[in-house]
Amino acid sequence: MQESRLNACGIIAEYNPLHNGHVYQLDRARALTNADVLVVVMSGNFVQRGEIALVDKWCRTQMALDAGADLVLELPFSAATQPADGFSTGAVNILADLGCDFLAFGTEAPDIDYAKLGQAMAKLPQRQDIFVDYTKTYATQLNELLQQTLGVTLTQPNLLLAASYAKAVMVKPNPMALIPIQRIGAQHDAGQAFGKYSSASHIRRVLQAGGAIQDLVPYLPNSSVMALAGYPGPFLDWSDCFGFLKYQINTMTLADLSQIYQVTEGLEYRIKKAINQSHTFAEFLQNLKTKRYTNARLQRVCLNVLLQITKVQMAQSELFIHPLGFNEVGRQFLHQTRQSRTLPLVTKPDAKNTAESGLFYLQSRVDRFMAQLSGQPQNFRREPLYYRKGE
Repeated sequence: MQESRLNACGIIAEYNPLHNGHVYQLDRARALTNADVLVVVMSGNFVQRGEIALVDKWCRTQMALDAGADLVLELPFSAATQPADGFSTGAVNILADLGCDFLAFGTEAPDIDYAKLGQAMAKLPQRQDIFVDYTKTYATQLNELLQQTLGVTLTQPNLLLAASYAKAVMVKPNPMALIPIQRIGAQHDAGQAFGKYSSASHIRRVLQAGGAIQDLVPYLPNSSVMALAGYPGPFLDWSDCFGFLKYQINTMTLADLSQIYQVTEGLEYRIKKAINQSHTFAEFLQNLKTKRYTNARLQRVCLNVLLQITKVQMAQSELFIHPLGFNEVGRQFLHQTRQSRTLPLVTKPDAKNTAESGLFYLQSRVDRFMAQLSGQPQNFRREPLYYRKGE
C-alpha cells in the first residue's frame, strides 16, 4: 500500500534568536496552508548580514522544533552569508528540491502580488549588467530600477528578502505557492519592543550587553527562554571576533586579501589602511564605510576575511541537505523525498565529506570557529536532534 504524500510548507529563517514574532509566523503558515509539514531552512552559525549567530545552530534548532517546526535543515554557509539574491536562491533551491508545496514568509506588505513581482524581477537585467554606479549601494540602485520599471519600492529589509524569495521561486518550472504573512510588532532593527513583540536585533543587544534573560520573557516563547538560559556558551557578536580579524588582516598580503570572496574594486587597500586605525569592530566598519557599501556588505567581507573564504572556494561550493533536527512527521517527510531529491544528503560529517575536496569541507571549516568560541562541538559527534514533544 502506497503511503499518502505529506504536503509541505517551507520557511526560510535565521531564528537569531527565535521570538514571539517567529512563533506567530509558524502558526500562521500552518493555518494558511494546512500543510502536514513545516520545513525550515535555517542559517547555521553565521547569518546573512555577515555576523556570527548569537547562539549556535543546535540551540536555535531546538527553539524551532519547540515552536512548531517539523524539520529543520541547515542553509549552508556558502548561501547563508550571501546578499539577498544568493541567500534566497540557495534556500529556495533546497525547499524546491524537497518538493515543498508552499513558501511562507514575513513581509511588511502582504497585499503585493508576489508571484507577479517575482516574474517581473526575473526579467530585469542582472546585477553586473546595470548596477555600476560606485557612489550608490546595490540596494539603492535596485530600488531605483524597480521604481522605474515596476512602480515598486522595497524600503524594508524583509520586503527586499520577500521579493528575492519570490524571484527565486518564480524561475522554477513548478513554483511553490507564495504565502506572504504580515510582519507584526517591532521592525527589523528596532531598538525597542512593541507589546509582546521585539526584533531579534533588540534581543541580541540586550543579551550581548549582559542583560537579564528574565527581562526578555515577554518577547520570547517559554521554550526559547529555557534554551537561552541553559545555553552553555557565551552570547556572541563581532566584538568576540575582532581580535581574530585584526590578526588575519595584519598577517595577509594585499594579494592574499584580493583573493577573498567579495573583496573587489580595490577594497583590500582600504581594509589594510583601516585595520590599524581601529580599536573596535564598529570603528573599523566606520573607517571602511563608503556610499558604495552597506554595513551588511562590509560585515560579509569581514566574515570572509576572518574565515579565509576565497573566491575559488566559494565558486566550488555546492548546496546540500543537512538535517539539524526533526520530529516524527519531519523524519517521514525526509524519507518521502529520498527518490525525488537531487541534492546530496549529509547526515553525518566524516573523513570523506570534510576532506578539502569534500562536499562538507567549507561548512566544517567555518564551524570550527564557532566551536572554538562557544566551547561546543558543531559537527563531529553531533547528530540531528530528534524531537519528541514534552521531552
